[in-house]
Amino acid sequence: MSFRMLHWVHKIGNYSKSKQFYEKELNMVEQRHESFDAGCEAACNGRYNLSWTKTMIGYGPEDLHFVLELTANHGIKSYKLGNDFREIVIHHDKAAESKQTIVDPNGYTYVLVNRERDLEESERNSFEHDQVQYISLHTKNLEKQIQFYTQVLGMQVFKRGENRALLGFAQDQAKIEFVQLSESEELIHGEAFGRLAISSKVDIKEMHQKVLKAKEEEVFVSTGISIVKEPIVLPTPGKADVEVVIISDCDGYEICLAEETGFLALALGK
Repeated sequence: MSFRMLHWVHKIGNYSKSKQFYEKELNMVEQRHESFDAGCEAACNGRYNLSWTKTMIGYGPEDLHFVLELTANHGIKSYKLGNDFREIVIHHDKAAESKQTIVDPNGYTYVLVNRERDLEESERNSFEHDQVQYISLHTKNLEKQIQFYTQVLGMQVFKRGENRALLGFAQDQAKIEFVQLSESEELIHGEAFGRLAISSKVDIKEMHQKVLKAKEEEVFVSTGISIVKEPIVLPTPGKADVEVVIISDCDGYEICLAEETGFLALALGK
């Protein structure tokens, strides 16, 4: 595959309390942890020009599993939530008897399911060692989001309903669901807005040009498609550099497209 879903970024307040939740309640395992003295050049930690940390946590190594990036800005104890993020669906032993919904200390919702009982085959992540099934987000324009993710990013539609669609790159990866808001509802990203990361075998500069071209297409006029950050090489102290471009989709959700070779070197500590 040319692309792979990597992780979703959550901004968190109380780091120790949050990490304890993910380890004890969701049984996730820390994959790597990094500290930075100043804000990220690609706004990985949001609009804050502060020292910060990121912790990658999940059910296995990042080269195979979809994980979460827990971003903590020093001195920021909480973030105002919007209505953009809905939930993350996870296959979990706690749902052996029935589906469960739990909320982390920051207000992020998780739905724990039995993948075989509660999900249709099209909804499942067929890589059984990865318990994350899909992320669910709200959208103001379902049709345009489907067009953007399929035509520009190369995803396919795995399931389609009247007001929702599940998209992804492959059956054996985590996926992303968009659920249509009503006409009267505004899409609010809030201070806690997340970011999706995707690895790319396609040259980052080529993807940059592809997004710029899409932005000019009639179908995407008056949408949130933009280049948030031009292609840039991001350093991590003592670890591999990664070339990325930060884009936004029709609803203004940020997506970090990361060059695959550099990302894998960083993730695996090479």
